Amino acid sequence: MKKNKKYQLKKLIGQSLIEVILAVALLAIFASSLSVYLNNQLAYMTRGQNALEAIYLAQEGLEASRSIRDMGWEYLATGTHGLVYSGEWNFAGTEEGVGKFTRKILIDDISENERSVISWVTWPGTTALRSIMLATNLSNWREIVEPLLEGDWGYPTTLGSVDLGPGNTPTGLVVRNGILYMSAQASSAAKPDFFVVDVSNGISPVIVGQIDTSPGLNGVDVAGDFVFLANQDASNQLQIANISDPNNPYLISSYRLIGNTSQALAIAATGTTVFIGTANDAGSELYTINVSNPSTPSVLNNLEIGADVNNIFINGDTLYLATSQDDNEVVILDISNPANPTVTASLNLPNTNDALSVFVNYQDNRLYVSRKADGTANSPEIVIYNVTDKNNPQLLGSMEFSNDVYSAYAADGLMFIATSYSSQEFQVYRASDPANLMYWTGLNFPQLAVDMDLENNTIYMSIRSNDALRIITSQ
Repeated sequence: MKKNKKYQLKKLIGQSLIEVILAVALLAIFASSLSVYLNNQLAYMTRGQNALEAIYLAQEGLEASRSIRDMGWEYLATGTHGLVYSGEWNFAGTEEGVGKFTRKILIDDISENERSVISWVTWPGTTALRSIMLATNLSNWREIVEPLLEGDWGYPTTLGSVDLGPGNTPTGLVVRNGILYMSAQASSAAKPDFFVVDVSNGISPVIVGQIDTSPGLNGVDVAGDFVFLANQDASNQLQIANISDPNNPYLISSYRLIGNTSQALAIAATGTTVFIGTANDAGSELYTINVSNPSTPSVLNNLEIGADVNNIFINGDTLYLATSQDDNEVVILDISNPANPTVTASLNLPNTNDALSVFVNYQDNRLYVSRKADGTANSPEIVIYNVTDKNNPQLLGSMEFSNDVYSAYAADGLMFIATSYSSQEFQVYRASDPANLMYWTGLNFPQLAVDMDLENNTIYMSIRSNDALRIITSQ
């Protein structure tokens, strides 16, 4: 019996030993597998972290390239570049090391004003070099502007016209959102001299409103719900009308320019400020008017020009005057502070013929000056300047005509002029090279053309005839 018990005890001990050995073996296998799993997971995490860092560096490379483009298109040079940061990003060398990572910026041309940018980041992997690329296209946004014209302007066509009635002569116009506002000189003080025309259908324009301001108007401009009129009445040079309902315009105020006894010749409005110019006077010829309350306008400033102010054009915080001065036909003023306009430059054009109008094409910062005809040599009726630096305009070109050029407008490399030339009062020129203006085409109207405006590929022109408004577009 005792012998049997000893045998059973030995057998139990043997079994426990085997179980322990098996448990240890299983534990060793599990530990080995766990170690491999953890090592793999750690490797995956490391690769993931590297990829995230690489994506961040690639994104930073695109942003750095964008900031370099913003400093100047010429700095975004084609080729392969590294980056360096010292207060601002710049390209340096052909690559850049950032810890274990290498970054390159690859730039290539797509078109004249667009380039592809690839930010390429590489780093050493376990068995091979790993990489991430991010790409974008950058444009020369300072040089890209939306075109204003379409169709073939080599074959302009007249859509419709408006008859103001016998004896009514247009003097100026402005168009906003399919509604045109026209100033005029009436043959009688009892006749209307301000007209509102619905031109949304260019083939059938319709006069929807009119006012008799007495005695007549020389200019018009619009801001918000108000129209501002340059009146020939020397005791009420500025008049303001409410046009919130184009079918029912009405005068709300008239204002006399204290110290000036001449008629108003030109007017321009921006926001709650109006600039009005008069004929040469013993007093000032340019007035700055606060019209924040149109019912009670007030003078902010007045300035002696010493000549007729024939036309006013506003471009941002710059005011351009076309004058009758012999040695300063164009005067340029900084109006960033409307209460204190400051002359920054004046232009003495060849000979002494008066400047009749000024226009700045915002697409290329070119100033177009139109003038009365002189007939003598070197007295151009169109003069063009670069006014990117308004303190230092640069002459680009000019052209002589045998007739008055009352107005000029430019867009998309073309110049349109309104003239007294009896065979072609409306003319179109190719003006990409201002030093070599090239005649393209024109239209003949019954009388001389005095003013124009452009909206939605349509030119609105005032003609000194019964059909005072002509609406022109391309083929």
